[in-house]
Amino acid sequence: MKKISTALVFAALLALSACGNKNNDNTAALNAVDSAVAAVEASIQDEPTDSMAKPERLSPDSPIAIVEGYIVPVDDFGTVVDLYADWCPPCKKLKPIFEQLKAKYEGKLNFVSINTDDYKNVAEAYNVSSIPTLLFISADGKELGRMVGFNPAEEIESQLASFFPEELK
Repeated sequence: MKKISTALVFAALLALSACGNKNNDNTAALNAVDSAVAAVEASIQDEPTDSMAKPERLSPDSPIAIVEGYIVPVDDFGTVVDLYADWCPPCKKLKPIFEQLKAKYEGKLNFVSINTDDYKNVAEAYNVSSIPTLLFISADGKELGRMVGFNPAEEIESQLASFFPEELK
């Protein structure tokens, strides 16, 4: 990224210096811009591509990994993800309910809390613009649905039953 920024600054300087010379026609400016574009393209090709991003675990025993902002379960359980922030009052209100559901469905579903201040990439990947947001993720990593804002335990359990009927038998 630094290379691209440097190349763009270089291109702007070349273009400005070429344009500042009143005796030259626009050819010098166009040549400078072409050179700068070539430099940017070369710098982009030189940067390593990370097409195989490494999974990031929230903790060593976390039931999920995060790959390029997306949640990937590492076991055969569906996962309920609480996207929250420490400064959010509705998030604080939801926390004890989330913990109760986690205890109730232990061994059937995973419950994971992710602080959006620490993992902005997850909030961006899932287009989360309001918290708390509960994401319901299948065992194969697909988002089944979501709930936004504070919801009582009964409503969350209703959603669990609809998204994970086999797991909750």
